[in-house]
Amino acid sequence: KRLLKWLTKGGRMVSVCLEATGLYRLGMALALQSRYAYLIATAFVLLTPTLHAWYVVWLIPFLAFYRHPALIAFSLLVVLSYDVLIPYKANGVWEESPWVQWVEFGGATLVGVMALFCKRKEKRKS
Repeated sequence: KRLLKWLTKGGRMVSVCLEATGLYRLGMALALQSRYAYLIATAFVLLTPTLHAWYVVWLIPFLAFYRHPALIAFSLLVVLSYDVLIPYKANGVWEESPWVQWVEFGGATLVGVMALFCKRKEKRKS
Protein backbone atom coordinates (compact mmCIF):
# COMPACT_ATOMS: atom_id res chain seq x y z
CA LYS A 1 0.00 0.00 0.00
CA ARG A 2 2.85 2.38 0.79
CA LEU A 3 4.55 1.54 -2.50
CA LEU A 4 1.37 2.30 -4.44
CA LYS A 5 0.97 5.59 -2.55
CA TRP A 6 4.59 6.53 -3.34
CA LEU A 7 4.23 5.60 -7.01
CA THR A 8 1.03 7.58 -7.51
CA LYS A 9 2.25 10.69 -5.70
CA GLY A 10 2.99 13.53 -8.10
CA GLY A 11 2.40 11.50 -11.26
CA ARG A 12 5.20 9.04 -10.50
CA MET A 13 2.98 6.10 -11.42
CA VAL A 14 2.53 7.37 -14.95
CA SER A 15 6.20 8.24 -15.26
CA VAL A 16 7.36 4.87 -13.98
CA CYS A 17 4.98 3.01 -16.28
CA LEU A 18 5.98 5.03 -19.32
CA GLU A 19 9.68 4.64 -18.61
CA ALA A 20 9.26 0.94 -17.99
CA THR A 21 7.55 0.38 -21.32
CA GLY A 22 9.73 2.74 -23.32
CA LEU A 23 6.75 4.79 -24.49
CA TYR A 24 8.25 7.90 -23.01
CA ARG A 25 11.30 7.68 -25.24
CA LEU A 26 9.17 6.87 -28.26
CA GLY A 27 6.96 9.87 -27.55
CA MET A 28 9.95 12.15 -27.21
CA ALA A 29 11.40 10.88 -30.49
CA LEU A 30 8.09 11.47 -32.28
CA ALA A 31 7.80 14.96 -30.80
CA LEU A 32 11.29 15.80 -32.01
CA GLN A 33 10.50 14.47 -35.48
CA SER A 34 7.29 16.47 -35.67
CA ARG A 35 9.24 19.59 -34.72
CA TYR A 36 11.68 18.93 -37.56
CA ALA A 37 8.80 18.32 -39.98
CA TYR A 38 7.23 21.62 -38.89
CA LEU A 39 10.49 23.50 -39.44
CA ILE A 40 11.05 21.91 -42.86
CA ALA A 41 7.48 22.66 -43.99
CA THR A 42 7.78 26.26 -42.77
CA ALA A 43 11.11 26.72 -44.55
CA PHE A 44 9.59 25.33 -47.75
CA VAL A 45 6.62 27.71 -47.58
CA LEU A 46 8.78 30.74 -46.83
CA LEU A 47 11.54 29.99 -49.36
CA THR A 48 9.62 28.60 -52.33
CA PRO A 49 9.83 30.84 -55.42
CA THR A 50 6.22 30.07 -56.38
CA LEU A 51 3.81 29.94 -53.47
CA HIS A 52 0.41 28.47 -54.09
CA ALA A 53 -2.15 29.00 -51.34
CA TRP A 54 -2.68 25.29 -50.82
CA TYR A 55 1.01 24.88 -49.86
CA VAL A 56 0.20 26.65 -46.59
CA VAL A 57 -2.39 23.98 -45.76
CA TRP A 58 0.53 21.69 -44.81
CA LEU A 59 1.40 24.06 -41.95
CA ILE A 60 -2.04 24.21 -40.36
CA PRO A 61 -1.89 20.88 -38.46
CA PHE A 62 1.47 21.88 -36.97
CA LEU A 63 0.05 25.25 -35.83
CA ALA A 64 -2.18 23.40 -33.39
CA PHE A 65 0.96 22.34 -31.49
CA TYR A 66 3.43 25.10 -32.34
CA ARG A 67 1.44 28.30 -32.12
CA HIS A 68 3.24 30.92 -34.16
CA PRO A 69 1.13 34.08 -34.58
CA ALA A 70 2.75 35.17 -37.85
CA LEU A 71 2.18 31.80 -39.51
CA ILE A 72 -1.40 31.66 -38.23
CA ALA A 73 -2.01 35.12 -39.73
CA PHE A 74 -0.32 34.08 -42.98
CA SER A 75 -2.45 30.95 -43.24
CA LEU A 76 -5.53 33.18 -42.98
CA LEU A 77 -4.27 35.92 -45.32
CA VAL A 78 -3.04 33.58 -48.06
CA VAL A 79 -6.66 33.08 -49.13
CA LEU A 80 -6.43 36.55 -50.70
CA SER A 81 -4.23 35.08 -53.44
CA TYR A 82 -7.38 33.68 -55.03
CA ASP A 83 -8.30 37.27 -55.92
CA VAL A 84 -6.65 36.62 -59.30
CA LEU A 85 -9.46 34.24 -60.25
CA ILE A 86 -12.13 36.96 -60.43
CA PRO A 87 -10.62 38.92 -63.36
CA TYR A 88 -9.46 35.68 -64.95
CA LYS A 89 -13.00 34.32 -65.08
CA ALA A 90 -14.35 37.67 -66.35
CA ASN A 91 -11.67 38.68 -68.89
CA GLY A 92 -9.51 35.60 -69.37
CA VAL A 93 -6.44 37.54 -68.18
CA TRP A 94 -4.30 36.08 -65.36
CA GLU A 95 -2.90 39.15 -63.64
CA GLU A 96 -2.01 39.23 -59.98
CA SER A 97 -2.75 42.37 -58.02
CA PRO A 98 0.36 43.70 -56.27
CA TRP A 99 -1.64 44.74 -53.21
CA VAL A 100 -2.46 41.09 -52.45
CA GLN A 101 1.18 40.14 -51.83
CA TRP A 102 1.71 43.26 -49.74
CA VAL A 103 -1.28 42.42 -47.56
CA GLU A 104 -0.36 38.73 -47.24
CA PHE A 105 3.31 39.10 -46.40
CA GLY A 106 3.04 42.53 -44.76
CA GLY A 107 0.20 41.42 -42.51
CA ALA A 108 2.06 38.28 -41.44
CA THR A 109 5.23 40.30 -40.81
CA LEU A 110 3.31 42.87 -38.78
CA VAL A 111 1.69 40.17 -36.64
CA GLY A 112 5.10 38.52 -36.13
CA VAL A 113 6.71 41.79 -35.04
CA MET A 114 3.82 42.52 -32.69
CA ALA A 115 4.10 39.03 -31.18
CA LEU A 116 7.83 39.53 -30.56
CA PHE A 117 7.17 42.94 -29.03
CA CYS A 118 4.49 41.52 -26.70
CA LYS A 119 6.74 38.60 -25.70
CA ARG A 120 9.61 40.94 -24.82
CA LYS A 121 7.25 43.18 -22.89
CA GLU A 122 6.03 40.21 -20.83
CA LYS A 123 9.61 39.16 -20.07
CA ARG A 124 10.45 42.64 -18.81
CA LYS A 125 7.47 42.62 -16.45
CA SER A 126 8.47 39.33 -14.86
